[in-house]
Amino acid sequence: MGSSRLKIALTLSLATNLVAASGAGYFVHKRGGLCYLHAKLARASGKGRTTRSHRYYHNRVSLFKRLPNRRQDIYLVGDSITDMGEWHELLSAPTARNRRISGDTTAGVLRRLDEVIEGRPAKIFLMCGINNIRNRVPAERTIEEYGAILHKLQGLGTETQIHVQSVLPVNRAKYKESFAPRYAGAHVPKNAEVKALNRSLMALADRYANVRYIDLSRLTDTNGELAAEYTLDGLHLNGAGLIAWAQTIKPFLRN
Repeated sequence: MGSSRLKIALTLSLATNLVAASGAGYFVHKRGGLCYLHAKLARASGKGRTTRSHRYYHNRVSLFKRLPNRRQDIYLVGDSITDMGEWHELLSAPTARNRRISGDTTAGVLRRLDEVIEGRPAKIFLMCGINNIRNRVPAERTIEEYGAILHKLQGLGTETQIHVQSVLPVNRAKYKESFAPRYAGAHVPKNAEVKALNRSLMALADRYANVRYIDLSRLTDTNGELAAEYTLDGLHLNGAGLIAWAQTIKPFLRN
């Protein structure tokens, strides 16, 4: 009798462990698989790019909170692609302000949005999402967070014009050459992923009267990739690419 009870107990314990393991595996898969797990472990151990990026993010936010805000300011909010530009010079706009953080995602922008809203700028140019794809964040979660960003920005009223810029694709050949040796197993964004995200962003922007969608496809080639002449590493824009980008958004400064 005791042996039977022990067998039942062991069977139940095994079944419980299997359910728990399956649940944990599904959770990790939905969050991005091994890349997500690696990032979580790196954060917990205090090692790797995750920790450094975390410090950089909070250092930047702490600076933004202390900078003066003016009603006529133009905020450029985004990740490292935006961070590359000297926008007051590129746009010939002295009121252009740096509100971008290298490595940022939609979740990161959403967390620091109160500082952007507090500034009550005249215009906001927003671009983020490629790091979501690189980190294998599920597309539905990216759109959900983007929607939360735009919904929150509505609190600024119609006096602030909000511009959602299309997410730039990568140049896959240059991207692999630049990033694959350093980050083994890193996800290389696919054109289809970027195109699908941009379709969703366009539809999302159409829901709001004071939100405009800006198509940056002039920076892509016939295959829909980031044009080779505009990038050195396949992800970030070089000087020519930044100038082409600035020329695309300059008309939106006047209206």
